[in-house]
Amino acid sequence: MEKYNLFKHSIQSDFTVSHNIDVGWVMEDFHFHDSYEIYLSMSDGVIFFIEGSVYHVKKGDLFIFNNMDLHKTEVPPDLKYERYIITFMPEFIEVLSSDTTDLLECFINRSQDFSYCVHLSEEQLQQLVDLFEKAIYYNQNPAFGADIQIKIILAQILLLVNSFYQSPNTMISAKSSITYKRIKPVIQYISQNLDKTLSLDHLSEKFFISKYHLGYLFKKATGFTVNEYIINRRIIKARELLQKDLPVSKVGDLVGYYNVSHFIRTFKKLTGISPKQYAKGERKI
Repeated sequence: MEKYNLFKHSIQSDFTVSHNIDVGWVMEDFHFHDSYEIYLSMSDGVIFFIEGSVYHVKKGDLFIFNNMDLHKTEVPPDLKYERYIITFMPEFIEVLSSDTTDLLECFINRSQDFSYCVHLSEEQLQQLVDLFEKAIYYNQNPAFGADIQIKIILAQILLLVNSFYQSPNTMISAKSSITYKRIKPVIQYISQNLDKTLSLDHLSEKFFISKYHLGYLFKKATGFTVNEYIINRRIIKARELLQKDLPVSKVGDLVGYYNVSHFIRTFKKLTGISPKQYAKGERKI
């Protein structure tokens, strides 16, 4: 793998900013994280799989993810893959919101026709790039006041990002293939029944599709196997429930893991920490 450059550094434990340029970059698995993410593409040709939707990415496309969004990037092997990324814990910036201006609005309050992607004009793109570069500068030069500068710059970025997502003219719709439309009811059923049996045999019988064909359609439309999707959705839901002070065993039951040891192993494999640690407030950005 050839790497052109990589800036990723933080003077904050709950904030990172990076400008990455890679060739031969690969993301093996779908992922989610406790932090919120702002992703700005500087390349054409990338494909994003997000929550069962597909986006064909161009330079100037902006994406935002909250801590519940399941996503994966596919990059052509010879592409010079350039992007800016900020990740931050929501509590890092909440203090700068006001009663009338919630800086996290676009991450939380999403309409039914919400698109993860907006496309920026050249002027908008340059505005955002300039702010990202300022954030990188202060992150790499932790002089007096750098931590405050970073919060101010992030607030400026979030004000811009919210304005972009409030403009219907910038929204880019996901590609909805015939295949995706066919398996969309399966996706919805899984999300609404995480506490129930969700084997491939059960889904096949319920939706009158052979399990082999269902597996093929699901993978083609979403990038997931059926089982990968179920596991990830269950653990995402478990994270939400653990923040409500429910016992670990109860949370396991509510997301379809009736063997608590299996639940703990799966949770730790996907998040890097145990359910008990997560419930106590340990988070990974």
